[in-house]
Amino acid sequence: MQVNANYSTQAIQSANSAGKSTNTQEYLQTLREKFPDLSITIQSFNSHSAEAGYAFGRMGTFNNVAISKNILEQMANDPKVAAKYEEWIGGFPEWAQQLDKIFTDGGYELLATGTTINKDGKIDTWCIGRKIKQPGDDKPTGIQLRKKAMDEMLEKKAGENREKKIEEERELSEKRLRGEDNKPHFVRAESMNALMQKLSALHDERKNGASIDLKA
Repeated sequence: MQVNANYSTQAIQSANSAGKSTNTQEYLQTLREKFPDLSITIQSFNSHSAEAGYAFGRMGTFNNVAISKNILEQMANDPKVAAKYEEWIGGFPEWAQQLDKIFTDGGYELLATGTTINKDGKIDTWCIGRKIKQPGDDKPTGIQLRKKAMDEMLEKKAGENREKKIEEERELSEKRLRGEDNKPHFVRAESMNALMQKLSALHDERKNGASIDLKA
């Protein structure tokens, strides 16, 4: 991500003043005032599912920044650390706008975006997106042939006294094969291209009735 030189200078100047304060809450307030368009919170995630839960709670918002407490403390007391992370934070809205355009061009709807500065200092970026259904998406495909074969197998296996069970299993197989493509999915990665590749892979795998691990 490109960040203009003027902003980089401002980040360093701001970090120099921020580093003089050892009060983490004061520094957090300074960050929020400096970046009013961002939602900056102190958060630490111990698992992928915890971060996903945080993300789904911010559906419809696009400038979420979560910073681990220990990193925020370092930023509040070390101008060099502050300058490093503030440069990324300040450029994040531009990155999110680029991501939105790429998603739209690729036939996806972007529902939320954010970035996380983890306890180890590494930066993750995440998004929630879903595939926009296009004309022709529901035309006959190999999926329908697999559905028919599965239905026949279920009917043969079940017998006359298991009609209810057949119907339940049929509905389940249909959902699995169809993939529920329009459902929102949480994706985490370290770059914009990686996010798009993972979301595209998720769509393809679910469309084919399989599953995919999206952990970074």
